[in-house]
Amino acid sequence: MKQNKPGIIFLSLVIVSLMCLCLCIFTGCSSTPAVPRAIKNIEVFAKLYGYVKYFHPADEADKIDWERFAIYGVKRVEPAKNSTELKKILEELFLPIAPAIVIYHSKENVPFSVSRITPADTTGMKLITWQHYGVRLNRTGRTYESIRLHRKVKYAGDYGYLIQEMDAAPLRGKEFIFKAAVKAERCNGHLWFRVYRSNQETAFFDYMGDRPIQAHTWKTYEIKGTIADDAARITFGSYLPGIGKILVDDFQFVVKEGDQWKPVEIKNAGFEENTEGEKPQGWTTRGAGYAIEVTAQTPVKGNKCLMMEPLLADGPGRLYRKNPGFGEYIDKTLGMGLSCIVPLALYGTNDRTYPPAAEQTVKNLVNALKTEVPQEYTANNGYIRWANVVITWNVIQHFYPYFDMINVDWKSQLTRALQKAQQDKNETDFLWTLREMTAALQDGQCRVSHPLEKDYAGFPFQVEWIENHVVITAAKNKQFQKGDIIVSLDGVAARQVLKNAETFISGSPQWKRTQALERFGYGPANTTAQLKIQRDDKTMDVTVTRNFQGKLEEFKRKPFSELKDNIFYVNLIKLSYQEALKAIEKLAGAKGVILDIRGNGAIALREVFLHLVDTEMKSFILSVPEVIYPDRENVEYTGHDYTYPSRSPLIKGKKVFITDSRAIQTSETFIGIAKHRKLGEIVGHPTAAVYGRLNSFILPGRYRVYWTGLRVVKQDRSQFFLTGIEPTVPVQRTINGVKQGKDELLEEAIRIMNSE
Repeated sequence: MKQNKPGIIFLSLVIVSLMCLCLCIFTGCSSTPAVPRAIKNIEVFAKLYGYVKYFHPADEADKIDWERFAIYGVKRVEPAKNSTELKKILEELFLPIAPAIVIYHSKENVPFSVSRITPADTTGMKLITWQHYGVRLNRTGRTYESIRLHRKVKYAGDYGYLIQEMDAAPLRGKEFIFKAAVKAERCNGHLWFRVYRSNQETAFFDYMGDRPIQAHTWKTYEIKGTIADDAARITFGSYLPGIGKILVDDFQFVVKEGDQWKPVEIKNAGFEENTEGEKPQGWTTRGAGYAIEVTAQTPVKGNKCLMMEPLLADGPGRLYRKNPGFGEYIDKTLGMGLSCIVPLALYGTNDRTYPPAAEQTVKNLVNALKTEVPQEYTANNGYIRWANVVITWNVIQHFYPYFDMINVDWKSQLTRALQKAQQDKNETDFLWTLREMTAALQDGQCRVSHPLEKDYAGFPFQVEWIENHVVITAAKNKQFQKGDIIVSLDGVAARQVLKNAETFISGSPQWKRTQALERFGYGPANTTAQLKIQRDDKTMDVTVTRNFQGKLEEFKRKPFSELKDNIFYVNLIKLSYQEALKAIEKLAGAKGVILDIRGNGAIALREVFLHLVDTEMKSFILSVPEVIYPDRENVEYTGHDYTYPSRSPLIKGKKVFITDSRAIQTSETFIGIAKHRKLGEIVGHPTAAVYGRLNSFILPGRYRVYWTGLRVVKQDRSQFFLTGIEPTVPVQRTINGVKQGKDELLEEAIRIMNSE
């Protein structure tokens, strides 16, 4: 028996270990749970998707509907059981639009052969390759651009408009319904309806901004409302922002009279009065770079409808000097034992790139995208959620300019977001998944919006983080008092509420905290919450309704006033431009000026700053990435700054500036100038570090992602990202100061102003 004890002990340990392993499997206790094969398959697809979409210049790839392709692609690769099966599916997906690429098993040695992509005769052919200046996406302004060399640009304008106008007087006070049939292709289409008063003010306006038209089949869409009692005129129509194409037909306009809906005549409502190719009679069209004309293409009613799409236009030639040369390619590991070779430059005639894809394979793919992808996009569909993660991840992976300044494993974010998207139940769940994903970028301009939140509201008070507490600093009613400490919200400690909110906010630490405070307890309008509040030595439970939207003023003072002894206070956030012009003369003769820049200023701030120095002022340096290789390899930056001229009279007196982390954009520009030029002490907290030109894109299902598309550095080329402009005299507020109604930052500014 003694001889058998070690064996029994060993067997017991094995059994216990197996039991623990099983328990971990079923309870999820592992710190690094296994990633399901479906997620791994989609990660492989995601990488190849970005390489081909943004860097492979084949004509077939440029013509594909990449949103639908993403949705179709994740659905196709999801069930692949092994790398061989996955490779076959990827080839079926990508070779029809990128016949020059190679997908291979990573363990194989597959050298790139330039002969595979070299035409027998290159006479008359041109080199086709991508250049990205930042990146131009489906809702990007003209700051950023993406082109293929020697190819026409599809997107030559910003908007195409169809407009009709009528007298509103006979229709005043009546309910109305305006509708039309619309079919969208690779775009977000819109109907719009506007009612003007006689003074040109807008009484009603709906452009379907929260519900863009994306369906690829004919559907009728409506705008409903009431025509104002003082309405003067009505304008309506349809419009197309950016790329894509919309077909519109059968406009209808009805108003309610008593219990009856009666039609109002719309001129040429079905476009039957025109021949094909003409501008529509009775309508006005606007939009440089757009074709807006009558067509016989599949009308929903009658023989004709209206088509609106961008014209093909000659591009800028090239965006900058460099581009991939013929023979350049990438050889990338995709995962799941697969790799890819993707050429970055191809020869092409005016009609097609070489090598061409088999026409039937392209037709089969295009047909599959039409028939196997939902015509209407909603993130209630799991494949659309996965596709949106794929699209978002790739834009950031290849074009975000700040990865070298943040500590984030973006590949892990792809895995995490795909897993969360798989678990999400609806559009709202997925909105928070996207927000958590993009929060990792720490970009103060990065946010995700959706019409779901248009009816959200907050509490009737304002809070700040003071002495490690959430403290009420202003309130709309007497139920709450300045200095009240919020202990908890619905049983969750207030500190934790902020931390939870910051999980979904992108930006610097100071910006995340500012935004979490501004949206403290934010939720669906008219819902209630339970607060525990500490007031002095008393703790109270309070029920509060989310019924407030807007901002409260803690300190109610004029934006321009003389404090004493020819020392002036100027709030450059609230000061109007006209008030600024009037104030300049007094400020020029002032002994001292305190300039309050707690928030985002605009034209008045700029006007006053032009009088602070007698030489020109330089802004931050903005640098747009020039991208020709994936994964941000060998990126170069084109940097430029702005010069602001000086103006007379000069404000010569002593200057003190006040700022905090609400200061963004224009405010940060000029606070940065003040610090760089040493114009005076800067009192308060670090600014938000929210600056630079936005880029954005719309995802299937009406999500819009905003992010900063360029790099910003200070005038001395030191880091601005995450740091902002730090004060020369840091000041922290106190709870006692709040209770007493003190503006402690202003008090410190006055002390400095009065000091030697």
